[in-house]
Amino acid sequence: MERVPEAEQPAAPNEPPVDVQPERANPPRVDEGAGPEGGVAGGVIGGVVGGVVGGVVGGLGTVLPIPPALPRPPARSAVPVRVSGSIKTPDLLRRVEPVYSAIAAASHISGAVVIEATVDVNGSIESVRVLRGRSPLLDNAATEALKQWQYAPLVLAGVPTPFAVIVTFNFSIPTA
Repeated sequence: MERVPEAEQPAAPNEPPVDVQPERANPPRVDEGAGPEGGVAGGVIGGVVGGVVGGVVGGLGTVLPIPPALPRPPARSAVPVRVSGSIKTPDLLRRVEPVYSAIAAASHISGAVVIEATVDVNGSIESVRVLRGRSPLLDNAATEALKQWQYAPLVLAGVPTPFAVIVTFNFSIPTA
């Protein structure tokens, strides 16, 4: 079997070649007779009437259109958006559990408390409203806990937007 010679590893040169010369910039030709009638004093052949000295020879070829004005950002909604369907609830950053009071436990009060919370553009709980309560003891514990929650802001079309969320707290009598 014939042995194939190994290829040399490519390497960058250590020194620049001696025969490489820097590029020479050709100064644009100035047409001495191309005064203001043919263009700008000191202009170049092939320049554009009304062009700029030192500009691009031949001009840009086309006139650039003026871009349309940027659309105004949508106004912030004062009405909270209900999160459901394609609008997902933003991440919950801080959750505080309600305190099941000793009085509620001794009274054998248990059940679900359903609360609607309005969350502001920063993700803080702005207001709470009990939709279905069980007892003032449980309702107050649930609302006090929920007021301390923190969400990530809801951003719709680039605009921070308040939103409403419904939270259910289930209270059960602790077993000893």
